[in-house]
Amino acid sequence: MPASPARNHENGKQRRAKKFRYPAPLPAPRFSSRLYVRLAPADVAMFRFLLEAEDNLAFMSTVDRWASVLRVTFSPHQEDEVRRHLAAMRETIAFEEVLTPPALTVAAFSSDTGL
Repeated sequence: MPASPARNHENGKQRRAKKFRYPAPLPAPRFSSRLYVRLAPADVAMFRFLLEAEDNLAFMSTVDRWASVLRVTFSPHQEDEVRRHLAAMRETIAFEEVLTPPALTVAAFSSDTGL
């Protein structure tokens, strides 16, 4: 008699249904991607709020508080999603992407460090 497809041949136990398996994860990047944005100082809190609204997509840190330049750090695998989210954020607040952050002035550096 042929074996039932739900039974194992050796010990007669039922087979478990196969679990759903997610696709293999992408390899971990060696470095995070980043971009720099400049905006009005009054809009920094709103920028942070809107960026954090999209959970764990990216995070920001201040590069130059006097020029109101922020660094947005994110996974290189999610660059398209970050750029789409930033485009949607532009509908709420005005900001521009800068290619490289401005160099900190000597006065700004000395006032921060107490030198």
